[in-house]
Amino acid sequence: MSQLEVPLHIKKTFATLKAQMERAEIDRTYTVSSHSITYTSTLQQSQIIPIENIKRPSEAQHLYQKMSIFLEELRQKRSNNQQILEPNGATWKEKLISTCAYLSSGHVNHPSQLLYYYSIGYLLEQKAWKKEAKNFLKYLTSSRYQDILTIAQRTYFLYQARGPSHIFAARQITPYILQRMWKEDYNVLKEKAHEITQSKLKEVLLVTDFAGAQSQEAAYVMD
Repeated sequence: MSQLEVPLHIKKTFATLKAQMERAEIDRTYTVSSHSITYTSTLQQSQIIPIENIKRPSEAQHLYQKMSIFLEELRQKRSNNQQILEPNGATWKEKLISTCAYLSSGHVNHPSQLLYYYSIGYLLEQKAWKKEAKNFLKYLTSSRYQDILTIAQRTYFLYQARGPSHIFAARQITPYILQRMWKEDYNVLKEKAHEITQSKLKEVLLVTDFAGAQSQEAAYVMD
């Protein structure tokens, strides 16, 4: 593009700005660049005008603001002792086929779908996430492959860190949210999930050690 060539949408923006300045009876000069706007008065005094960023937050930014909610959900205790069952099928391929059949594009924002994405991640993990396994998933899911792969990876590793059965307690965390979240935020969420699990394990060990010590003390008294 030559220096004198200006995109049409920019010309329209300039025309709108010119009309607004005329209505406001502004006869001073404004110099617009890609970085700033400079106001020049009739006395040739210049002043840079700060431009407030009024752009709406991106979806990923909105999810970042909800991180505390997701972390609180991961800290919650399980409401029951449900366990994730092995996918249906006699072979690895049959298991992947049966699991993909449960995926619903219309319910991608529903936490109940996390179970199926976790199972896909579980099956791909068995194949070490190799290209051949991914290609079979791609064959089954077609145009949705990349989204499904991303969600499966993130679901599997997040709930491996927290404990697979915690997937049944998911309310705020959904497949859609895991897909749209910034990679950096997802990594923080996964790291925190691991820390929460380790903290809970330490609590259990402390209680177990205390109970064991109490039992030994009681036995000693009886002797």
